[in-house]
Amino acid sequence: EGVQLTVKAGSTAKVEGRIVGNDGLTDASFNGTMTALARDIKEQIICRQNDGTETPFTYYDRPNTIFSGSNQVKEGLFSFTFAVPKDISYSDKNALINIYAVNDDKTTEACGRSGSLVLNGKASQSGSETGPSIYCYLNSESFTNGDDVNQTPYFTALLNDEDGINASGSGIGHDLQLIIDGQMATTYTLNDYFQYDFGSYTKGQVGFSIPALSYGQHKLLFRAWDILNNSSTTELTFNVAKGLEPQIVSVECSPNPAKTRTTFRIVHDRIGSEMDVKLELFDTSGRHLWTYTENGVPTDQT
Repeated sequence: EGVQLTVKAGSTAKVEGRIVGNDGLTDASFNGTMTALARDIKEQIICRQNDGTETPFTYYDRPNTIFSGSNQVKEGLFSFTFAVPKDISYSDKNALINIYAVNDDKTTEACGRSGSLVLNGKASQSGSETGPSIYCYLNSESFTNGDDVNQTPYFTALLNDEDGINASGSGIGHDLQLIIDGQMATTYTLNDYFQYDFGSYTKGQVGFSIPALSYGQHKLLFRAWDILNNSSTTELTFNVAKGLEPQIVSVECSPNPAKTRTTFRIVHDRIGSEMDVKLELFDTSGRHLWTYTENGVPTDQT
């Protein structure tokens, strides 16, 4: 503490740390996962007076996220690397890193912070001049261009860039952006939906449930940027069809065999959509034993 470390835009920073026990020593028994959140300088936020007040409410926050990712903690030690985008404040004021960790059996938590980081200056341009590679699909990886989808398809984009992906949202025009049919009304900024792959700053993915679309043909364009502000775009065409049934990948239950209870897990391609569920159970002789129905069930990836 008290020592300022300056990291330049367009460079990478490796952070190493340890979990400290009550005795002040490294807790070598701590094995688990840590998550780091790095944010740029503190700024004054002035509210918009939407409630009609004469004086706007003001407060201080760090609105620009530089990195949010996770990595392994092994025997109390951890490290993570992040890339600093060009879209920073270029200030001598301190940035902030918050870290949270939990052990594998979820019995012990740890947290810490460091305000000794300064994001300022520009590194020499030595990276690639091409934007991120993008692979995207709707609902499932089996999607092919022009396929039928439901009214609220789930958009997934897998991103990879050797210099690092810019998901900070702090630079004008450098957002992760999804545009449906070239319309402003259906243009969505997806920075908050981006997540780095475990232990990586060069790979990550976006997942977003597209709001209800009209039936018929549509197209989408997705744009992503790296930390050097090189961009890439990709396009998909698709058809929103009426009465399209979800694709059921598998139906699993655990425990199996079941004695007093079991839990059913249905894997499907309607991530983020509300589903109407009807589950019927038969014995090996084909006799009906049980029926369960529920409407509007919220779903995640399974």
